[in-house]
Amino acid sequence: MSGAEALAVRVAGPGGAAAAAPAALADGGGHFRAALAWAQTGPHRITVLLDGVAVPGTPLAVRA
Repeated sequence: MSGAEALAVRVAGPGGAAAAAPAALADGGGHFRAALAWAQTGPHRITVLLDGVAVPGTPLAVRA
């Protein structure tokens, strides 16, 4: 990864509403970092897309 890829991170809360999470290249090794904020407690889904394609293993099911 060069860092030029389009990265999208979406967080869907317990009610189903989704919001974008800001994400950026974290280092020169192809790692990205996203800042997540939990507006509600309960189950959430985190979806990550790279150049419009779902990253394997997403969506992730998490609990906040």
